[in-house]
Amino acid sequence: MTKKSNILLIEDNEGDVRLILEMLKEIGISTDLLIVNSGLKDALEIEIPPDGISLVLLDLTLPDSDGVQTVSEIRKKFPNSVIVILTGMSDEHIALSALREGAQDYLIKGESSSKELDKVIRFSTERQSIITSLNQSNSELKATKEELRELASHLQSIREEERTTISREIHDELGQQLTGLKMDVAWMKKRIDSNEKEVIEKFKDINQMIDDTVKAVRRIAYELRPGILDDLGLNAALEWHSIEFQKRTGIESSFHSGIDDTTLNKDIVTSIFRIYQESLTNIIRHSQATTVKSTLESDSENYILNIQDNGKGFNQKDAGNKNTLGLLGMRERSSMISGTLKIESVPNMGTSIVLKVPRGV
Repeated sequence: MTKKSNILLIEDNEGDVRLILEMLKEIGISTDLLIVNSGLKDALEIEIPPDGISLVLLDLTLPDSDGVQTVSEIRKKFPNSVIVILTGMSDEHIALSALREGAQDYLIKGESSSKELDKVIRFSTERQSIITSLNQSNSELKATKEELRELASHLQSIREEERTTISREIHDELGQQLTGLKMDVAWMKKRIDSNEKEVIEKFKDINQMIDDTVKAVRRIAYELRPGILDDLGLNAALEWHSIEFQKRTGIESSFHSGIDDTTLNKDIVTSIFRIYQESLTNIIRHSQATTVKSTLESDSENYILNIQDNGKGFNQKDAGNKNTLGLLGMRERSSMISGTLKIESVPNMGTSIVLKVPRGV
């Protein structure tokens, strides 16, 4: 065996300790052996080597512990180690109970051979190597996921900044030009002979087209990034969006906030608003609802956005794992602020969307 094993022997009988040492010498493998010959208390206080303990050889009858409870305590201290019980013939049934508590094997004192001990050590070393590799892989995966989350958050911030810039340019530049155009049309209309009815009607059409374009520009600018969100905060933006939603769709919409939105950072404000915005868009497309009620509250742990409609709902089992781009975007935004997004629906009883964001994020 090329890899060295770290073995912890917990045995208060000096004769049995000598026996284990002789068996290890006979096997001739490379081991670092730690011996606790007092009791469970000292074993639980032992300093674990940097590369861990691969195998614990455990006597169940210690001065300060007896029976399967000993295994439970050792398992808590050494969660990744192989635990092998050292037992006498008379208490073999206790050893079997210990296996059910988390031990992997048992050796009968005075009867088990060096070959059996060698097999146990090899198994424990291979298992420890696998666990170490898995832990390293999990750590790398966790680090990669965190890097991806930070990258997604950064890209989302850049996207919001671009949307804000475009929104302001559309609102200010294009809006001003349309306003100027409308003034020019009005000036020209005043100078047309009142008998030119066809021309006057055409000017009315042009004027109406300009008004419609102004409304479209304002709507596009708002959807890109509502100025009210930056100027007056989240509560005002959500309330205003609820009012505009009702005007545009005819669906009765109410919003109530019970939080101080000035305590929220920019990322949380943006994510909550975008999730609310996308939720109402989905209600228009899919719910056939006539009423939407939304609240933004908080408890001791979370900020909670709750959106409920009285629409047709859907069977969540039938929906399975289907995710629309909108829903995926909502979940992504929720994840970036360490939040959780829960959607519940019952056919003919509406749908509820609950976003929870930890306080202090």
